[in-house]
Amino acid sequence: PKMILNEVDMVFAHTAVGGLLSLLMSKKLTIHLDWHGVWEEEFRMQHPSSKHLPQLIRYIEKKILSRANSISVVTEEMREYLGEKYKLDFEKIVIAPNGYEKTVEGSNENNRAYDDLIDEVTECVKNKHVILYAGGSQSWQGLDRLYAASKIIQNSSVDYVVVICGVSKKLNVEGCVIEVPRVPQYILFEIMKLANLFVIPRPLTIVNQVAMPTKLVEYASVGRAILSTPIGATSRMVMENNLGIV
Repeated sequence: PKMILNEVDMVFAHTAVGGLLSLLMSKKLTIHLDWHGVWEEEFRMQHPSSKHLPQLIRYIEKKILSRANSISVVTEEMREYLGEKYKLDFEKIVIAPNGYEKTVEGSNENNRAYDDLIDEVTECVKNKHVILYAGGSQSWQGLDRLYAASKIIQNSSVDYVVVICGVSKKLNVEGCVIEVPRVPQYILFEIMKLANLFVIPRPLTIVNQVAMPTKLVEYASVGRAILSTPIGATSRMVMENNLGIV
């Protein structure tokens, strides 16, 4: 509301939606933009046949980033890429990497609702080497690679199981792949503790070269090794912090 905006000096805008709203605000307001990705490139990956919308998104993205008085991004690679692409003042772009904060557990009643799921997954992975992925199913996540790899290791002499969290509506078991539905974070961490190895199977694209997925710090907080494809900022942080292999 205009009445509220008249009483503030600074607005904190989060990613694309917040940035769009910031374009409508008075130029007297100081805008800090929290930017977590490369909007145009993500859209192109999700909609490769689209011709005109990416150009519109590029125009809007440039307006948003140019309007901001300061911008926080998650990696040095993202700072360099956006700064060069849109000819931004590098002095106004700061790096604020993703972190991890443990979420508050739900009520006892909610916890009991997930007990059966945790027990089922625990039974499925019993006495097996567990490779776990947690995250979304967008095209830049590389899940096609993970499913293809699971078919190869299914014939391995080692008893592997691949647990994929957050991509199905219910628990599915097919071959050596176990698909787990999206669950609250505190429940996900209970399932993640079952893993021997975490994976980040993303392909080498500009979307992934500049990103720092939240799953990286979530994986690290559990204390298991991380296997990452060589994709830029993420794999660099895996190597620099001795978190696993690339």
